[in-house]
Amino acid sequence: DGSKIVICGRSLGGAVAIHVAAQLETMKLEHPPSCVIIENSFTSISDLVGFLFPYLNIPFFKEQFLRLRWKSIDHVGKITVPMLFLASVHDEIVPFQHMKQLHEAATSARAKQFHQFDAMHNDIWVKGGRRYWEHKRTFIQANTKKREGDNGETC
Repeated sequence: DGSKIVICGRSLGGAVAIHVAAQLETMKLEHPPSCVIIENSFTSISDLVGFLFPYLNIPFFKEQFLRLRWKSIDHVGKITVPMLFLASVHDEIVPFQHMKQLHEAATSARAKQFHQFDAMHNDIWVKGGRRYWEHKRTFIQANTKKREGDNGETC
């Protein structure tokens, strides 16, 4: 029973979470995971290389040398469970725009939320403070099913 399972990932883990969730969609599970949380992730490795290393933003180079693609932008639209996107406006590693694009491309999600924070890549939970944790808590509580005899606590 996936009703209490939340797939979440940040940065590279966000790409993994998107790929896992999209793959699970193809399996047509009777009890899929309840929701997905993505934080400060990118549209693809190629797009990220273009941002971080503009002098290497050469299509031929990227095609020949990037072994892993992690094209999240191509898979996020396959996810039907509710999605939460948490983004740092001043992210120095992953452009803020990537998170906006992932959110916009999540066209099949039953519900989706996007929250931005005045933070950098690795301090979103600190700079976001109580608001950051509250968005996560309420999203998880709203999207995980309560089982009979459950005391209401979530992880």
